[in-house]
Amino acid sequence: GSGGGGAGNNGAEAERAYYRMMKCVTNLVDDEAQRVEEVRDLFTAACDRGLVSANVLRAFREGVPEEVFTKTVGSGRLADKWIENVKSIKALYTDGSMGGAGKHARRKGKSTSDWAKKQRRKEQRRVGMKRAKEERKQQRKSQRVAKAKRREALA
Repeated sequence: GSGGGGAGNNGAEAERAYYRMMKCVTNLVDDEAQRVEEVRDLFTAACDRGLVSANVLRAFREGVPEEVFTKTVGSGRLADKWIENVKSIKALYTDGSMGGAGKHARRKGKSTSDWAKKQRRKEQRRVGMKRAKEERKQQRKSQRVAKAKRREALA
């Protein structure tokens, strides 16, 4: 961080540490059950210390399956206790945004049902893309393993 008092900086440092640890676990732990458990444990610790920044929330979303994310954080506003010590970018809502005036206000004169459908479709597409990406990643990994085994057999 830059300047400022010690206590404030420690909050920002701890917050960044949670974010980085979650990213490391997400990127380095291959076993899904273990990865989800470790990322969830880190997120819970960040919640307990009031250090759920926008980055920590995003790292949690990227590190666990969608249903685990939704079951853990719900939807709408984040608990005040989770964000009370955040020094960097605050996320007030589970979508990582600050919200602001009229975040959930009904628009006058327009039906929002179509909006909800579009959001659902967008979300399903995003989840589908994520799943496809994971499958491609697994395929590449198994191809690398197979290639290594063939090389070993020839050696």
